[in-house]
Amino acid sequence: MACWSNIENVTFPLLKILKVHQFPSDILVNLIKNTKGGLSEICICYDGIDSESLFRVIGQSCPNLIYLELSLYDNVNSFIPVFESLLINCQFLSGFIIDMEDNYFGEFNWCELFIVLAKSSPINLFKFKFYSKWGFKLEDMELFLKSWEGKNPLLLEMSFCVVRDEDKFEDLLKYFMEKGMIEYYSIGGGRINENFEWI
Repeated sequence: MACWSNIENVTFPLLKILKVHQFPSDILVNLIKNTKGGLSEICICYDGIDSESLFRVIGQSCPNLIYLELSLYDNVNSFIPVFESLLINCQFLSGFIIDMEDNYFGEFNWCELFIVLAKSSPINLFKFKFYSKWGFKLEDMELFLKSWEGKNPLLLEMSFCVVRDEDKFEDLLKYFMEKGMIEYYSIGGGRINENFEWI
């Protein structure tokens, strides 16, 4: 722990990109505070992170955030209530990736996340990449797409190991693409490919 405490109170006003893996959550919260609003990209991979504090500090301290990537493996539904305030405060956010690959602690509530994204995403946020070990419910994705009407067309990439209603899922995405609500989509199994060109 001593090595982490050396950076806990250091200020990083010029830091633009933060990528962390298995980083102590309390140190991470202080580190984000100490970037003084300069972060444009955040990538976090952690299992046991204090997601409520993390999302609160990102929303309060990162007004210039453009890209957010999360790989969360524990307490996976606890961040959703505070995620909405992050979306409201981070008005430049344009790309969001969430990876729930190793979720053994209960199924992630995609429906609740999709509702928050459709309701509160800033105008520039229309590029999404979703990874779920267990796949998505067709009705959850349909609700998300119907709720997206009137916003910028989606760039949407999804990967999952367990496919539910694969043919119906494909038909649903094609339907919304024909309506002009999806500009691009990709679905498949395995790991997520390279990031979108976010800018």
